[in-house]
Amino acid sequence: MLTTFEYVGGAVGTLSHSWEVAAPFGGVRASAIYGSEGAVHFESNGLLVLQRGRRTRLRAPGLRDFLGFGAMWRDFVGALAARRPAEVTLDHAREVLALVEASYRSAGESPAATP
Repeated sequence: MLTTFEYVGGAVGTLSHSWEVAAPFGGVRASAIYGSEGAVHFESNGLLVLQRGRRTRLRAPGLRDFLGFGAMWRDFVGALAARRPAEVTLDHAREVLALVEASYRSAGESPAATP
């Protein structure tokens, strides 16, 4: 699937994804975002991030919480304790799913037909 979209500020982006490409090393995947002034290469679960452009920087934000479950759990418990909404809400999840489904519809495919 290749999707092209326009951000509110006017920048254009593309997203390429394949369900058919197996994830090496038990779910570890490499992803990238390319821009006119550089690129960000990252492990899709947040394990490593390499920023290249005006400066080069390597960070490892996911070493302590590989899949981010700890951060999600801390946010959820903190939201309950502080009586505030969690960072990721059901509405947010619905918005993301609607975007994915719209991408499939625009390609003439049914999202239910893919794994």
